[in-house]
Amino acid sequence: IPDVGSMGGDVSHWNELMTDSEKELFKSGMGVLAVLDSIATVFDKIASDYIRDSAVKSCMAFIGGMETIHNESYTYNLSSLIPKDEALEVFERPKKNQFMIRRNRLMMKYFDEFIQTRTIESFLKGLVAMSGLEGVCFVNGFTPFYHFNRNNKMFGTGTIVQYIQRDEVQHSYFQTVLIRDILTQYPEHNTEEFADFVYDFFRELVELEKE
Repeated sequence: IPDVGSMGGDVSHWNELMTDSEKELFKSGMGVLAVLDSIATVFDKIASDYIRDSAVKSCMAFIGGMETIHNESYTYNLSSLIPKDEALEVFERPKKNQFMIRRNRLMMKYFDEFIQTRTIESFLKGLVAMSGLEGVCFVNGFTPFYHFNRNNKMFGTGTIVQYIQRDEVQHSYFQTVLIRDILTQYPEHNTEEFADFVYDFFRELVELEKE
């Protein structure tokens, strides 16, 4: 990560240009991204164990590995700017934030159902939830850091975020392709009811994300 996103300039910006409110936004944004990657890592591992096709299994395992690298990136980023104990507090913030808890609960509901039942239907719904996590929550979570770049601040962080966003977009795309493949192999699940679930899920997720 240091090779693609040097933090030298960001340290100067942090100490000389960033206001206290901007620092709080930056730290909270990092905490949100870290908790999302933690959730994704767990689901991807369980999904990889469930899938029988070796190629798809490998893809899911690779995605899980990338999520772990992303979390290492956030740790590297924050450790370059603030003391370790303060960074640990930042990573705990989303676990206490009622907005984050409410939004994440929507996705965790379907992840938990898959963990408990391990059926094709629960797997499909878990993948829908994961594509929302990757394609909606993550992408929106990157917005604060592009805001800083637009205001000529924190370009090292912006570079790291660009690489991570490239990964997350591919992850979300892969999950949607996998959903379509499962529905082709198991047409009994390709129903109006499932389509309604997808639309309803994303409507609710977007409203929670806006909130």
